[in-house]
Order: sequence, then structure tokens, then C-alpha cells
Amino acid sequence: ARFRHADPAASRCFMSDQGTLGTVSVAGGDGVWFDVTARDAFDNVATDSNDLVFDVHALPADGSVATPGIPGTSRPLGGGRYRLKFSVPRGGAYSIDVKLGDAVVGDGDFPLRGLTFADPPVDVARSYASGAGLSVAVAGEPSSFTVQLRDAAGEPARLGAGERLFARVDLPAGSMGLRAPDSLSRVEASDRVGAWIARYTAYGVQDEGERYSIIVGVESGGAVREISGSPFAMTVVAGEVSAANTFARPNAVIGAYRSSADVWGTFDVVARDAHNNSVDLATDGGYRSWNWTVKIDGATRSYVRGGGGGGVSPVFKVTAAGTYSVTVQHDGAAIGPGGSPVTYTVVPGALDYAAAVVAGDGIDSNVTVGAVVTHSFTLAEADSFGNVMTSPTGASASKIAKGLIMTVRSARWPRSPSYATSSVDPTVAFDSTNKVYVVSFRTTVSGALTTRLEIGGFTVRGSPFETTVLPGPPEPSRCVASGPGLSGAVAGEWQIIEVDARDAFDNRIDTGELGLFRMFVKRSDGGFSWTPAGDASPNYADTPVDPDVQVEPFRWDVGRAAYVGRYKSTTWTGSGYDLDVAVVFSRRARARLRRGTSAPADGRFA
Repeated sequence: ARFRHADPAASRCFMSDQGTLGTVSVAGGDGVWFDVTARDAFDNVATDSNDLVFDVHALPADGSVATPGIPGTSRPLGGGRYRLKFSVPRGGAYSIDVKLGDAVVGDGDFPLRGLTFADPPVDVARSYASGAGLSVAVAGEPSSFTVQLRDAAGEPARLGAGERLFARVDLPAGSMGLRAPDSLSRVEASDRVGAWIARYTAYGVQDEGERYSIIVGVESGGAVREISGSPFAMTVVAGEVSAANTFARPNAVIGAYRSSADVWGTFDVVARDAHNNSVDLATDGGYRSWNWTVKIDGATRSYVRGGGGGGVSPVFKVTAAGTYSVTVQHDGAAIGPGGSPVTYTVVPGALDYAAAVVAGDGIDSNVTVGAVVTHSFTLAEADSFGNVMTSPTGASASKIAKGLIMTVRSARWPRSPSYATSSVDPTVAFDSTNKVYVVSFRTTVSGALTTRLEIGGFTVRGSPFETTVLPGPPEPSRCVASGPGLSGAVAGEWQIIEVDARDAFDNRIDTGELGLFRMFVKRSDGGFSWTPAGDASPNYADTPVDPDVQVEPFRWDVGRAAYVGRYKSTTWTGSGYDLDVAVVFSRRARARLRRGTSAPADGRFA
């Protein structure tokens, strides 16, 4: 008879070959194997049981993996034998548990405890670094990157005994004078195996075409094995604009803080960060026009253009020549050192004949007739905005004289609609001291003065200029007194005397000025005598006043176009009597006016 073994019993199964247990001491790799032989409850080898499934688990002692642990595999070898295999990803102490169904295999053989494995070595070819800090850093700001160490199987790996993570930032070879980066720190990540975080701070922006080098590797015994990708090329860009380090400089084309009134003014502002790196505002993301404020004499009236090449350019339009204080601010802080405020000069623009500045006698003020008195006005060359040219040469004198016409228009006769026009012959000279052209003229004709001014075919703004030539003071020998008050009078009634006032050039005085003439009246037989003046002419003002005669001063009468005075005698004795009437120019008390007969006039009262 042939007997078959009973069903396998977990407690009677045993490790029949320890395989690589105890010989493999490094985690990872091909793993660890051992053999288990299946037996029934009577210790018979279950040779016909080749379809069993043994569950094998490796449970780390540090609790990093939940129970039952890391699963392994079982494979039938035939004859009741099975090969079990497991692999641990990293070093440490493990316990190995084998079950058949829900029962532990063996009679105390499992779980195997205290099985220790070392970490697999770091494979620098499989290790890598990542993060923004490997390729770019902002000057003065902390940068970082991550290093992930891996073993040959691509699994995270820890550094072995005597090994340390090596990381260094080297300055560009061709850039001079850069501040060295701070020492690079390395911290192992607590949440990932084989992960390290490296931090550093760089300060200097490299020259164009240059790069920093970041070297990463594993150091052991003084030798460094660099990881894949090392050395890494890193670029430092400038930080935020620092107003304290930013400065102004003249525009390269002009070479000075100066422009003319007919062009836009500008200068350069070189932006620097806190570490004195040039900030390329167009590429570094720092150019925002509203960050910049430009004030001219305290008023904001400009805009900022540009942004490339580490600078911006305030642009402003100022049409009034002069010196201005220009303040440049970034985020509300004035740039410096010594860069703000800038003293900026605006000079006159191109010469514009039409904008010449004209002022003086006959232009903005009236003049008075005179044969020997010379009047003058000045003409200053200017740009189209009225800014006076600072360095005229005097070459325009002939052009001014050629285009200058001065005329005086006056009425022919009192109350006449017709006018007479007289020409004025001016002269033009250049005053090299005051840098102006001087136009001098005389006239003996009063009336409306018109000055037409054209230079080089351009009419000067404001031309023609209209002012007045005033008559001179009254000339008694040319003034004529008339009216019924010179021929006779009626007691108790007002009598009128008119004066046609003339100056020495026979210009009618029609300005209406008060106090030009005075009238003195006395009775011839009233016991009053003109007071002698020490010469042949009487002193009318000092003659005692006749109490029976009332006199009103001369006033300008528009309707009569003459100065009109009145007097009245209140005495009547029953018979006529004579009056003496004297009309005099008040500023020359001795000068009497003339009439058709003689003066003073004798007026007979009726």
C-alpha cells in the first residue's frame, strides 16, 4: 500500500536552508532568500504540496513601516520545498515573519529578530539636485536647492560612514571684485531619506557671459565624487532697487544737466540694488514706472522712460529758461548719495524773431513830445517761448531798422473827423553790455503813436504797438483865451472864458489835466492893484482878492474841447465899471495867455 502525507501544518514547517540570511548585510540589491520545507503534523515532508503560499514580511524595528511589514515572495521548488525571498530598501534592524495562512511557520523559528542591514552605498550617478537656487539667485536674498541621494537601484540612500555631503558655490572666473557668497549650509531633510536642503546667499552680479559654479557631491577621505549634473551653472541677478545706491548722471549725448526750452529735457538715473549691483530694470522685473517720482521745483511733472541697461530716464518739458531743482525718488525715497536733487538748467531754444521781447517808451508806456528829449525802448531776441537769448551778437540791428515803422496820428482841428499822420525817424543800436537792441526816437507831434515791428520777414508778437504821445506843458505864447467873459459882463451873472491850450510845438493840450490855468479878476476902480513881482510882470497870485468877485477854476469841457473857467461880479453901483481879467499858466505864474487883443482883458460890466 502507498501512504500519502497529511495536509501541511504551519507549526511543523521549518527553515531547511538559511540561504543568504546572515551573509547579505546591505539593504537593497537582489534581496535575501532562504528555503522552507513543508511538513504535516506527523513531520512528514509534504512532497506533494507544491501549491502552498507562504507569506514572508520584513518589519523594520524603527516602526517606519506598518505591520505586517515589507512583503516578500515565495516560490515552490518541488518536493515540498519553497524558496522565500525579501528585500529591504534601507538599512536598519528588521524582524522576518513567515506565515502559512494565519499561522506562524515553525515551532519558534519565526519571527527572526535582530536581523541588521546596512544602507546601500550612494550612487552619485543616480543622485541629483533640483531647485531654483541651482540656476538663479537674487543678490542678497537667501537661495536654496535640494539634493537627493540615491543608490544604484535608484532608491533614496543615506550617506555611509565617513561620508559627508559636499556643496560649494564658486565665484565666476572672469568677474573681478565680487563679494563671495556666504558659506553654504546643508541640512538633512527629516521627512525624506537621503534628501538634503542646501542654502546660500550670493551678492554680486557676474559680468556678461560669466556664471557662478555650484559643486555638489559626496566627500570621503578628502576626495569628492560629484553627483550627476555637477557643477551647475548659476546666475545672480540684482535685487530690488535701492534708492540709497541709485545715482543720477548727465545724458550721454548732452554731457550735462542741461537742455533747451524747445526740446524735452532728460538725464539718466542708474539703478543699483542694496549691494551696488546694476539693476537691469527691463529684465529683472523691477521696472514699474509708478515706482519712480520726478519732481521739478517740488511739482511732479514728468514721466520715466527706458528701463534697460540698468537705468531709467526722467523726461520733462520745461519751456521757461532758468535753473531748476529736480528730485528723483524711488518708492518715495530720494536717490543718493549726492544724486538728488539735481540742479538742471534750461536754456533758450532756437531764435524766433516773432517772439522778441519789446518794452519801454512808446511800447508799454506813453511818451511826451520834445525836441531834445530822446525816448527809447529795448528789443531782446528770444525763442518761441519768450526766453531772452543770452548771447546775441548784434547782427539783427539792420533787420530791425528795416522792418521798423513808427507814426503819430493826430486830429487836424478841434472837433474835426480828419487826422494828420506824421512819421517818426527812429535809430537802432545794439547795447553789448545789456545784450539788447535799443530803439531811440524823438517827436514833436502829439497823438496816437503806432509802432510796427517786423524782423526778417516775421512780425513781432503784439505788433503794432499802440501808445500815446502826450503834448508838452502849455506854452503861454501859443495858448489862446477867448469867450464872452473877456468882452463884458453882467453883474450877478457867471461869465465864461475858454482857453485853447497849446504846447511849444502847437500841439493841442486835450488831456483834461486840472490846474493848468488860473484866472484872476479884480475891479479896476475897486482899490486893488496887481502886486509887482520884482520885474515888469505882475505877481497875480499875491494880489489881494477882490471880495465882490467870485472865480471858479478852469476845467476841461469835452463838449467845447477847451478848458473853461467862470467868474461873477456881485457889485452894482448904478453905473458900469471896468474889470481886469488875467488868465495865467499856473506853473509859470508870470506867463499870461494871449487873446485877439491884449491880456489882461478889460471887461466892462453893464
